[in-house]
Amino acid sequence: TTRPETLLGDTAVAVNPNAVKAETAVPQMDIYVTINDDGSATITQVWDTYMDEGTEMYLYQKDSGYLGFSDLMVRDDKKEYTNIGQWDIDADFDQKAYKCGINEVDDGVELCWGISEYGENHYEITYTLDNLIRAYDDADGCLYRFVNPIEDFFPTDVCLTISMANETFLDENNSRIWGFGYDGEVYFEDGSVVAYTNQALSGDANITLMIGLDQGIIEPDMQMDEAFEDVIDYALEDSDYIDEQFEEDDDLWILGVFAAFIALIAGVFG
Repeated sequence: TTRPETLLGDTAVAVNPNAVKAETAVPQMDIYVTINDDGSATITQVWDTYMDEGTEMYLYQKDSGYLGFSDLMVRDDKKEYTNIGQWDIDADFDQKAYKCGINEVDDGVELCWGISEYGENHYEITYTLDNLIRAYDDADGCLYRFVNPIEDFFPTDVCLTISMANETFLDENNSRIWGFGYDGEVYFEDGSVVAYTNQALSGDANITLMIGLDQGIIEPDMQMDEAFEDVIDYALEDSDYIDEQFEEDDDLWILGVFAAFIALIAGVFG
């Protein structure tokens, strides 16, 4: 876990609260993130859903003052949706059907699209996120919440994959990764970062990742006047990573004391 104010951007997946009151479900959510050389990212979210009421769905995106969102595209198994630009949340079901757009709110935007048909649906939502990765004094990196707590429904299974557009092979030799807010795993696999849930998200559960890249892999457009180590220290405060480190330090201390005791006994007998 980490405190919300440490996050450099937030994403919430939601259904219009005025539109959906009945059963909704997202049994599977796959998120693919491709990091570009300028620090932006092309993100595709693939949702398998069940909806039996409502008019629209949306992704809330907090811009934090420097994030930008563009190139929204939505499609289902039948067709690609028409991007109408400014989204009207008060439009009816038929007016929203097979359309998508952006609704500006006080602290960010909502990427919106019409449910279009009730029942089971397969949506692919693609957009560009500017300045996801920023240049720090000692590394390039981000601390970003890819999936926020969700009020109306919770994804059952989420899998997130992050790779580089320039095909750089990411591993522990050139990158560092941390996961927060969910019961699951995060690790390197075949040159990518992979995170997945072990159980459905609920309550305050979210998917937040912190990623540090060695300088030179990309050239981010945005320069920060601080060290990435400061971001790491602040994010890890009060997290499970600190508890695990304390446990490892305790284990090493016990082993050290035991080794010293054995050495003392051996010296006495010697």
